Amino acid sequence: MDRTAYSIGELAERAGVSRRTVRFYVALGLISPPLGRGRGRHYTDRHLQEILTIRQLQARGISLAEIQARKERTGTVVLPGEPKPPELQAQLVTRISLREGVVLEFAHDLAALTPREMQEIARRCREVIPHAKGREGVHE
Repeated sequence: MDRTAYSIGELAERAGVSRRTVRFYVALGLISPPLGRGRGRHYTDRHLQEILTIRQLQARGISLAEIQARKERTGTVVLPGEPKPPELQAQLVTRISLREGVVLEFAHDLAALTPREMQEIARRCREVIPHAKGREGVHE
């Protein structure tokens, strides 16, 4: 699942930490070092998942020292009895705003529609929405 390459800034932003924190976690051995060398150095979804797991464990009151000791013993930051976090999955989507508060979303890998087909569907949906707006008591 390591298909995405992140710069340190992108990784830090996605994980909600600073670049300094990413470097600190690498130095402590809490997360794997970046892949590549020099300007080609990058991080992957696996690095992101490692940071998110560390943050979850910290939120539960587990210290970095304890997380580090566990990683050194077992090779993982997941503690016994802790469920593994779900895998991150990227999905390419097209979102079309139909009106305020109403969004139409197409998953590219599942919908297999052309941009013209998506626009036609959006146009038809916009035709229907004003008529549904005035109805009261309709709940789905």
